[in-house]
Amino acid sequence: MGFPSKWRKWIMECVTPVSALVLVNDNPTDEFRFGLSGDLYKGYLVGDDMDQQMHISHLQFADDTLMVNEKSWGNISVLKAMLILFELISDLK
Repeated sequence: MGFPSKWRKWIMECVTPVSALVLVNDNPTDEFRFGLSGDLYKGYLVGDDMDQQMHISHLQFADDTLMVNEKSWGNISVLKAMLILFELISDLK
């Protein structure tokens, strides 16, 4: 879309240092920083110029999460593992 790199850096500063908590059976968990599995999950590369490219792995708002990734079986495996772990940890299905 051609957004200037300065503008994109401002937006990233607003959305990257995010922490969250989850309600489980109406009880809040401890606050945690949201992140994905390091080098295991490959986000989607956006931007035309090399100096303006960035990887996007997820977008969140309120109770919605959109996972964005490269098309690969490895990413599918990581997402499946994350969902299974979330189920085991939270006792939610």
